[in-house]
Amino acid sequence: MKRRSIRQLVFGSAAIMFVMVFAACATAPEADVSQPEPIKEEKAQKPAVVTETVYLASEEQSWFADGVADERRVNRYDETTTNKLESLLYDAEQKLQERTIYEWKEGLLLSERTENGAGEVTSTHRYAYDNSLLVEDRLFDQNDELQTRLHWDYDAEGRKTRWEVYNGSGALLAYTLFHYEGGRLSSTENYNPAGGLEELFESEYENGLLVKRSQYDKDKKLESYTSYRYENALLVEEIEHRKNGTVIRKTLYRNNEEGMPVEITYLDASDNVLERITKTYIARSVTRTVGEE
Repeated sequence: MKRRSIRQLVFGSAAIMFVMVFAACATAPEADVSQPEPIKEEKAQKPAVVTETVYLASEEQSWFADGVADERRVNRYDETTTNKLESLLYDAEQKLQERTIYEWKEGLLLSERTENGAGEVTSTHRYAYDNSLLVEDRLFDQNDELQTRLHWDYDAEGRKTRWEVYNGSGALLAYTLFHYEGGRLSSTENYNPAGGLEELFESEYENGLLVKRSQYDKDKKLESYTSYRYENALLVEEIEHRKNGTVIRKTLYRNNEEGMPVEITYLDASDNVLERITKTYIARSVTRTVGEE
């Protein structure tokens, strides 16, 4: 069983976290004009340079249920940034199956070109941004003909509010609406081109962590749900349930000391291993300036 077919059966491997920064603006009361207070000179805060360590997935190995090695992906990054430059996919015999080349400009991903093992282009993604926010993803086939176009809208906080899918001719195929509560994604609604609801997802949180994600049909009837379990704020187990609570499948995560998942195991309802993924990482120091307008 190939990795991609398994992943299509499993919900997202990790909860997607949205981190928002709100700026509070307070208005000072008017001073007594008859006895003005001395003006205090505020010292300008000097920008500070902060160095952080990030971990980039350098290799990902897929294993069959019997422990035999399957596909292997190797990623190469820019020496001075976290930008991924190339991703190579090998089959179980270590023969190159796919190569993806990434093009960047000023920290933004401009294009993503995929080639087969023979070096022939099979697809190309081209991206567009507005104020550094991704607003468009156009997918082209091997003949450089447009196949699909994805478009995103955002709110004032930079959060995604709407996602649209168009075909190569510009016809709307579907769209999704995103809703937030308390700064976190609370629900997503998927609609058909005519505006009819197709499915609904609702998210529940505890202590800032996603603990449950429920899926409803177009009539808003529960179809299934996924529960998430953590240890030391790190995701360790993800279980997909039917609406009556019985288990469909599981995903287990083993994390290293840095909090990165180094092993992901996919199980069926009887805890039989379907597939296992192991990951290795490289550490990269990244500097950024804070306190700078």
